[in-house]
Amino acid sequence: MNRRILTLLAGGTAAAFALALPLSAAPKGTNHNTNLPANTVNCGDDNTLTIVAPEKLWPPNHKYYTGISVTAEDGDEEATVTLETTGTHNQPDGDTGGNGSGNTADDITTDGEDPTIVTSDDGQTVVAEEDSDNGTVTTNWKARAERAGTLKPGRTYTLSAIATFTDGDSSADCTHSVTFTVPHDMRPEYR
Repeated sequence: MNRRILTLLAGGTAAAFALALPLSAAPKGTNHNTNLPANTVNCGDDNTLTIVAPEKLWPPNHKYYTGISVTAEDGDEEATVTLETTGTHNQPDGDTGGNGSGNTADDITTDGEDPTIVTSDDGQTVVAEEDSDNGTVTTNWKARAERAGTLKPGRTYTLSAIATFTDGDSSADCTHSVTFTVPHDMRPEYR
């Protein structure tokens, strides 16, 4: 249901103007993390590497969005799978104290306790490593809807993965990468 506020403005004698404003309408292009597309690459021999991530994080409300994941899967469930995932963003060192940034750090990080995590000193790069001998490894991530208000067109996150499938004496690597953004604002040129 679309609610409206009716505002009456009286100016002088009997003149009145009505202005209706929708309260429930979200800006075009708004993504509240409800649609997380799966980006899958075939790594050969029924092996796959899948990254699930949003196209955009909006609004930039300084909150973490979860449900982001990287999964390496051996279709035969016989290989040992090692997964290394790197999460980065493109805004410069020190942006956590900048105007409009929300004064936050660790904006992209893992959402769990299992992987071995290495974080850069500036908090912009996080590397997670884990492995499994049952054919499937998943690393869950979270990214903050955050960008420096002084930098246009906003922040770009990159999630890159290298999966290694080892079966007996043979080993094969597979790589995949996706990007998603936190727009500066909802003007058409930044969507």
